[in-house]
Amino acid sequence: MLYLKGEESDEGQTVELDGNLLTKDNIKQIQKDIKSTIRPTWQAPPPSNFGSPSHGKPKADVWRTCIEFDLTVSLAKMWSKPSATERQKLARDSTTLLATAIRFGTSYRTSSPHGEHYTEKMETYLKSIMILRPDQKLRPIHHNALHFPEFLLRFGPSHGWWMFPFERLIGKLQKIHTNNKLGEHQAPLSNSSTHNENEKENGNGQ
Repeated sequence: MLYLKGEESDEGQTVELDGNLLTKDNIKQIQKDIKSTIRPTWQAPPPSNFGSPSHGKPKADVWRTCIEFDLTVSLAKMWSKPSATERQKLARDSTTLLATAIRFGTSYRTSSPHGEHYTEKMETYLKSIMILRPDQKLRPIHHNALHFPEFLLRFGPSHGWWMFPFERLIGKLQKIHTNNKLGEHQAPLSNSSTHNENEKENGNGQ
């Protein structure tokens, strides 16, 4: 159940919207949970110092992993206790809604029911963050998220057309030192695979 600012719940509590939601102790607990989680070999863990400025800006895939599992589980552990405030409970439920929407949106199979479940969870999630942060406005990306099921039905599961491979390529391109001399460093990148094949043909590469 979602409560507006100043509205009382069944327990007579009020949703408080002022101040930071996550405390330093909360972040430390999330980091501890990340370190102690046993994962399948194919899943890369989030940074162990997640939430600290030292780890830099998380990539989209790291956020997806964190929201789908790590943050959702940690918040459920911390904010399902009787001492949790109404705002903490709302944030916990909001995160779970987003995690569920992501799960439907990134499934390896898709259908009309997948899109309907995604839309239901995403719409409820967006309503919840408007209550949690009434001082913030929804952005175009939130509007775009509501159109996501259309792409699932047109193009199939998102793994076949999402942008993570292109983001990795862009990351590699950004690390190449060009000294602002455009056009002179294309061959090493584009011909690297050709060079390796030639080495194998000449017997120099195994």
